[in-house]
Order: sequence, then structure tokens, then C-alpha cells
Amino acid sequence: MSLNVDVKKFNYDKPFGKLMEVEFIKDDRSLIYDLKNFDLSFNIEKDRTGYSNTLEITLFNIGAKEIGTEDTGEQNQVDIDILSRKPVVFLSAGYENTQFDILFKGYVEDIKPFFEGNDIGYKIICGQANDKWYKTIVNVKYAEGIHYSEVIKNIANLIGLGIGKIELTVDLPYPRGYSEQGNLKKLLEDIAKNSQSIFYIEEDLLYFTPALSSLNDLIDIDFSEIIDKIEETDLGYKFKTFMNGNIKPNVKINIQNLGEMIVDKVTYIGEFETGEFHIEVEVVDVTLLSRKIGEELTEVRNDAQEQLNKKIEKDKKKEESKK
Repeated sequence: MSLNVDVKKFNYDKPFGKLMEVEFIKDDRSLIYDLKNFDLSFNIEKDRTGYSNTLEITLFNIGAKEIGTEDTGEQNQVDIDILSRKPVVFLSAGYENTQFDILFKGYVEDIKPFFEGNDIGYKIICGQANDKWYKTIVNVKYAEGIHYSEVIKNIANLIGLGIGKIELTVDLPYPRGYSEQGNLKKLLEDIAKNSQSIFYIEEDLLYFTPALSSLNDLIDIDFSEIIDKIEETDLGYKFKTFMNGNIKPNVKINIQNLGEMIVDKVTYIGEFETGEFHIEVEVVDVTLLSRKIGEELTEVRNDAQEQLNKKIEKDKKKEESKK
């Protein structure tokens, strides 16, 4: 369902002097491509968990000028060798004389050449270093009574993952202990669901924070900054707005007359062919999310109490059998 609000119609073709730049760095070499000199497109997806943060870049007929060399007006041909050696990648976007933000930092995972008519293009897929952690296989078994936070810390220590901050909405014990096997991502998802928290890995450090927490002071968004329309979702809204690196997962925003929201997912889009240059944002309403968390916490606590009661009954029968 779309909200009937007065939002601004937006001409993608001439938006305030768009800026896009991607830089690849490997050892002492650097390749830079920007929107003024190259056919450059990108798509970045980020959500609150941090494990879907991916970047896809498309470049046509590309060349590059190395940092520190004199600009002769001639562009060198792209150094495929550098790109194929998984260089670090920085992508920045914004507008002239206003905001120009680094939207993505990661590394090249794959590069695929393709042809479109007489033009040759390159599709470059980029990821982040935290991906390796999420794929790690874990097999653990801990004694009864261990709490969620203890399981998180023990698993992190077991695989050599650092701890940034562990703060849970609830930190209940596992009455029957904890025994699981699988990839780290799945195990952490289950603990996050039970504790009504979110998790992410950044710079090889693991973070857990309450689901209602946010990273910043409130960012205000006026209806005039919304492109096209606002659509309602089960727990909030989704909309398009201008490129803004400050709007990212887990920050709190206030949409005019709609109240406080927490950003759940952001897709940053820059397309040289269509002229699209915006971000697509999905937010959750703090009130609705709080209500949902309350309902789920009741279920979690009831389940934990049921497991505890079963354990007490089992221990009681065990003691009686010894008499």
C-alpha cells in the first residue's frame, strides 16, 4: 500500500551534479574510475546484519590513470591483472559542493567481461572480509545453564573472532545446554532471534546489539526528500530518497509526521544509462517493532520456562529412582 503524501517528483537525468568514484588498490598500484570519464554503474545492498553487504560495479570501455602520475589527458587501459588479484575497493558517491561519502569498502571477488554491441564491459563483484567468518563451520556443545552471551563469546573465542561488543535485549540461559553444528551465520541468527538482538561483524570483530538500538542521533527526513512515493510494509515503510551516506542500516530516522524509524536495509543505486542516482530505504517503525519484540520475548521466555520445568521434573525423577 502506498501512502497518499505530497512527495517530490525527481528528474534523474540532471540531479545536482552527481559524483561517483571507485578506486581499486593493490600493493602500490591504484586504479581510479569516475562518472565524468567512464560509463560507471553500481549497486550496493546493506542490511542490519552486515552479511548481505555486497557491491556490484559495471564499467564500459574502461581505462585508468594511476595516482601520482601526470594527467596527460590519455587514459591507460584497465589493468586486468590488478583487478584479478582481489584488490581493496572503495566506492564513493554524492553530489558536487555538498556530500560525497564512502559507501563501500571491501575487496574484489570476481570480474566478468561481457560485450554489448561493439562495447566491452566488466561486471565486478565485490564483498567484505566478514564473509569468511559467516561461512565458518562450528561444532560446539556447552553445559546446561549457559547463557546466550556466554555461548556467543565461547564460539567467537573458539574460531579466533574478536569481540567488539555483546549487548543483548535478553540474556537467558539454555536449561538443557547448547549443542549445535553448522555455519557461524546460522548459529548467530538463531541466538539473535532468541535474544531479540541483531549482530554483525566489522573489522574482524563481532557485535551484538539490542534490536531497538540505533547508531546515531535522529536524522530528520522531509517529504520533499522522498522520491515518488512511500510504501507501507508489515513493520514500517520503504521509499526512495537522494544519495546520502549517512542513511545506512541501524541508524534512526524521523520521517515527517510518521514518527521514529530504524533503517533496516538500504540499496544504493547509480546507473549511467538511466540516470538513476538514489537510495532505496526500508525502515521499521520503532513502536511496531517494540510490540513485535514484546510478543516474541513472551514466547521465548515461555519456551525457556517450559524447558526448565521439564529439566526439573527429569532431575526429580532421577533422584527418586536412586532411593
